[in-house]
Amino acid sequence: MILSVLYSLVLLLVFLKSWILNHKYPVKKQNYLFFYLLISAVVEFTSLIIYYINPDINVGMLYNIYVCTCILFFFIFYQRILTKILKIISTYTFVFTVSYLVIFTKVSGFIFDYRIVIAATLFSILNTLLWFYQKINSNDTQKITEDPSFWISTGLLLWSVFSIFRIVPMFLLSNIDEEFHEFLRMVMYIVNIIMYGMFYIALLKYEKIILTPTT
Repeated sequence: MILSVLYSLVLLLVFLKSWILNHKYPVKKQNYLFFYLLISAVVEFTSLIIYYINPDINVGMLYNIYVCTCILFFFIFYQRILTKILKIISTYTFVFTVSYLVIFTKVSGFIFDYRIVIAATLFSILNTLLWFYQKINSNDTQKITEDPSFWISTGLLLWSVFSIFRIVPMFLLSNIDEEFHEFLRMVMYIVNIIMYGMFYIALLKYEKIILTPTT
């Protein structure tokens, strides 16, 4: 319960920071992150409200659509920062992922489909690795930690890897131990908090870039 509240507070804090920056400095790349955080906040708090109204209401469809929206968002995000060849690889991966979702999953189903998350995590892992490959092989003299995309990609990669470790046992094992399930859930709260903490650092880096005078 404490981790759940802390996660909600961190998400709210990061969203508010993004909203303030978006209001003061409307920059394209920063705007992408703002819209992602806006959607995430709306989904999470809507789910929370529904749970307190009636815990028996299934919000599976809400999260199915949300995860698909995240795939689209991060596809657009990385299309803006990857080089031409890597964009093509990312595009093929996106087309393959969407095809898989349409054919093999139930996006509009009322039950949360774990296959959608597995597809999203694999898609995210590939795109973040493409960005790291590009950054490591570039001639950019800027410290990698000064790049907002580093913090976004690192947070997303961390979330994706741990999501697989959480979902695969739930997907493959029909009778998962309840204590183990609760442990995995707590770990994901911690991972989500760390990820949004990294997104907050990314926002600070965007702000620093905006406020740094160009010569």
